[in-house]
Amino acid sequence: MTIKLNDRLRSLIQDEGPLDLATYMQICLTDPNHGYYTTKKPIGRKGDFITAPEISQLFGELIGIWIIDTWQKLGAPSPFYLIEAGPGHGTLMADILRTITKLSTPCAKAAYVRLIEISPTLKTMQKDKLSAFDIPLTWHENTDDIGDDAFILIANEFFDALPINQYQFVEGQWAERAIGLSPENTLTWGLKPSKFNTTLNPKLNDIFETSMSAQKIVADLSKRIKTQNGAALLIDYGHLKSGFGDTFQAIKNHAYANPLEDPGSADLTAHVDFDPFQQIAAKAGLRAKATTQGSFLLAMGLLERAGALGANLTTQQQEKIKTDVERLAAPEKMGNLFKVMTITRSDITPHGF
Repeated sequence: MTIKLNDRLRSLIQDEGPLDLATYMQICLTDPNHGYYTTKKPIGRKGDFITAPEISQLFGELIGIWIIDTWQKLGAPSPFYLIEAGPGHGTLMADILRTITKLSTPCAKAAYVRLIEISPTLKTMQKDKLSAFDIPLTWHENTDDIGDDAFILIANEFFDALPINQYQFVEGQWAERAIGLSPENTLTWGLKPSKFNTTLNPKLNDIFETSMSAQKIVADLSKRIKTQNGAALLIDYGHLKSGFGDTFQAIKNHAYANPLEDPGSADLTAHVDFDPFQQIAAKAGLRAKATTQGSFLLAMGLLERAGALGANLTTQQQEKIKTDVERLAAPEKMGNLFKVMTITRSDITPHGF
């Protein structure tokens, strides 16, 4: 009989003291028996959230075009690894493979697909979704195991679920936000001493978030891009400049939930800070370009492709395409909230930026 996650967390806090937020997120999301990503079906209208590939095939088709262009600029390496981190249902990769198979047979023949996924449920769905493609597929637990050949990595809504730490400025110094136990033995927020510091100028109770897990992955990717001939396209909701604010949230049934209530039942995420990613890439001598999702998709030909897709369809179907395009690219929808960053060699000018 497995111990409920709430009981495990309380026991851990009683034995070792308050948990930093990164540890709490890691346990809630990846616990083998009760973790959100290891036991739930999170994506889709019946899940807790909907991602861009689930909204419209246009998203994946434009990413596929970006991949073909980037592959050519890398020198058309054959073979190369086409990697997706956090592939969800496999919808994005299916749209990508359909696009590159149709538009560039050499690119499709050179591609070996690697999927970074920890959810057994989602792995099964991905296998079903991608079974129609005659392209080698392998699954991996993390980005460390992506091979030594040339590669192109895509990560859509992957970094937002990586663990973060939060620090709060109180009494003239920084303290770390942590999860402890209340007198009633329930999970509750608290503060513990910290040596954290930042060059930014905080005000009382300002909160700063940082993800060492995300920065470690970007540092490793940057090293591989330089030594293995690679490129990365990172898409997530977040900000391009570091700043203060509490963006940690729990999403359940398409609504906000209490992140300390019923651990493992909700998706825990935070806005991605792309600023450190740019600095890491620049330090490695690479080119990091960033923009909003709306600007990127429009530059990639979203409107033109939507027009072609809608030709000869019914008025109702055309309205659906129009609604999807607005949701993906309109500033008040996903267009400004989501950011897109590419990391490439310094001699490559990426398409769409």
